[in-house]
Amino acid sequence: MQKIFKFLIPVFLFVACTQQQEQKPQNTFAPKVVEAHGYVVPKDSMAEPKVILAGKPQTINIKLQTLKVIPANTNIHIAGKPKIILAGKPIIIIPGTDTFPLPKTIKINFDSL
Repeated sequence: MQKIFKFLIPVFLFVACTQQQEQKPQNTFAPKVVEAHGYVVPKDSMAEPKVILAGKPQTINIKLQTLKVIPANTNIHIAGKPKIILAGKPIIIIPGTDTFPLPKTIKINFDSL
């Protein structure tokens, strides 16, 4: 018994004292980092800017209506009592021993479609 303890104590000390290395997740997909490069557009490929002169600034009068104030407590409606529907006792069906109705099968004529 002492031989086992003499063997296990150094193993435990070795395992406890070793530092764990940081493990990276294996199934991760990161986007590739690409350095952005600018592109200078040549002057002969650009159209000349169009200048649109603005006329004399005009003021526009808009008639405002009075605001309608709706109190917050008027849009609350009582839901009422919930309906209680009794489902009854569930029926236990054991496959292989009990039979239960299968859905009706309907023949389809694919030629007429």
